[in-house]
Amino acid sequence: MDKLLEWFYKSYIFLLSIPIAAPIRFAIILFLITFIGKYLIFYLFPYGSKKILGLLDWCIEKLVNGITSIIGTIMRKRRQKGKGVPFVLSIAELLISIISAVFKYINKHVLRFIRFLVRLEHKYKIAMRVCVVVIPILIYVFPTNSYTLKVYESENKLIQEHLIPLGFNPQTLSVSSEGKTLLKVKDEMEGGNVRKEARIDAEVVEAVSPGVELVYLEENVQVQDSDNQQRMWLKVRLPDGNIGWISGAIVEKVK
Repeated sequence: MDKLLEWFYKSYIFLLSIPIAAPIRFAIILFLITFIGKYLIFYLFPYGSKKILGLLDWCIEKLVNGITSIIGTIMRKRRQKGKGVPFVLSIAELLISIISAVFKYINKHVLRFIRFLVRLEHKYKIAMRVCVVVIPILIYVFPTNSYTLKVYESENKLIQEHLIPLGFNPQTLSVSSEGKTLLKVKDEMEGGNVRKEARIDAEVVEAVSPGVELVYLEENVQVQDSDNQQRMWLKVRLPDGNIGWISGAIVEKVK
């Protein structure tokens, strides 16, 4: 999910950097959202649901057959000894039949919902095209409308909270390192890892080679790592926009 949001933010930065009118930008964003939504709703969800239901059906069938076989063996041996059916086995048979019936009910209604959903695809396409065309036109024609102002407020909030931390400069409409300290991996080092958290055993975001320049995000922390080494970790942004932590011992300020 984090990767998907990161991709969305970077795509938004790209759209903001293109000299196009805001309504056209919103039309492109609406098209992308509705286009991706179409495949999620009408293709991925039905396909995934059928696969999951098929797997559950197989598991329940194997479980029911296995338990039924065991119960049948136990009951046969008890009858041979002239004994009756234990109450526990009767309860087990009842529970198995209930589980099987409940799953069949759920399976039936989920498949019915999927068929209903697929039939809506044509209407969704029509609604998608109308929204992509009409909403940007309304934003252009009524720039001071309360709904239009809310759209711009939401975009400004997105810029302030998510795009600026990625290096977006609203003044130049681009990703800039102006006012930021540039670091680079020391040439004498073999390279290093930018990690997700400020610790030596954290997940690696990206491996960096000597000479690679990083933007220092003015945040650092001194940590006693799991190898008992004291390290100063610096928060940096990689050239591709990813953010992580790197050991201060392997980087130097770009002159």
